[in-house]
Amino acid sequence: MPSAQTATPGPLLSVRRHDEASGTDYYFLYDEGVVSPKGEPANLFAPATGAPLHTEVSLEGRGEPYLLDAWAGTMTPIAKFHTHGNRTIVDLDLVRDDATVIALSEHGHLLGVPEHPIYVVATSADGANRQGDALYVRAMQSGTYTTTLSNGRSVQSIARDVAGPLDLTAQHWKVSAEDWQPANPYATTTGVAATETLKRALHFELQGLKPWSDIPELQYASGIAEYATTFDLPSQWSKSDGAILTLGSVSDSFELSVNGRKVPIDQLSAQADIGTDLKPGTNTLVVRVATTLNNRLAAIDPDVRARGLIQPYGLMGPVILRPYRQMQVFPLLSQPRQ
Repeated sequence: MPSAQTATPGPLLSVRRHDEASGTDYYFLYDEGVVSPKGEPANLFAPATGAPLHTEVSLEGRGEPYLLDAWAGTMTPIAKFHTHGNRTIVDLDLVRDDATVIALSEHGHLLGVPEHPIYVVATSADGANRQGDALYVRAMQSGTYTTTLSNGRSVQSIARDVAGPLDLTAQHWKVSAEDWQPANPYATTTGVAATETLKRALHFELQGLKPWSDIPELQYASGIAEYATTFDLPSQWSKSDGAILTLGSVSDSFELSVNGRKVPIDQLSAQADIGTDLKPGTNTLVVRVATTLNNRLAAIDPDVRARGLIQPYGLMGPVILRPYRQMQVFPLLSQPRQ
């Protein structure tokens, strides 16, 4: 039986390492997606293929599981899991070509994190998380949800008036871009002068997102662009409310700011929990995208142009904000949180 096993066969690859000093098992879990018969993509820019993984994974070892987020640089306890014999079963969500690290430890204090005897075994809600010693479940829709805790207690939670998804793709976006070009004649300039770059500033507005190749100002540009938009949340928005932001298609690397604060975001799923950064009323969203140099080179280098490949740069979406409601299930409050 493998150390890491999914409920059904799939493209998950795993590596396990054991740290004897802290009694911790580390699992590196990678969604390989689909590998072509030749083992390589048709070209360097071909996207990975295959479906995201949404499954349970059974890990050999006991103890509390912790998620090591390599994108955010954080280590957080996993609030929902259950055990069977000498194995710990956790939920796993990975887009194709993405990876994560899960640590199993019976001595969390040796890792610099607290230990928690009570956790969520099962819930009909959309997920569970921990804040300090408190446990919460999350609901993306209004309704009644049942949660089973590790102490055997069953808790019912009611989520009322959960806001629906917001599609920000087609709305008004302000774009500030830098078009990077060689400062001196291309191909004939040598030495340090050949590396000098002219960064042409561009400012314009979009009504709806589209790739740079469809924007006259950026058709053959390479460089950096900053996309900014605003959206409104209801006045009754509270600390019990939050949202998952998905940026959709983004090329190439990018960073996210919400209301002036940088928020770590997975560069493959292009998804982040921005609940703690939202507020009632108007909120500001900024996405900064950096491209490769391919499209500019396609305009000035015959060999690159001969490949006939223009990359779809930029933020293309769909950009979706999915609100959720958090409800505390441990320790129980005197009145149910709604």
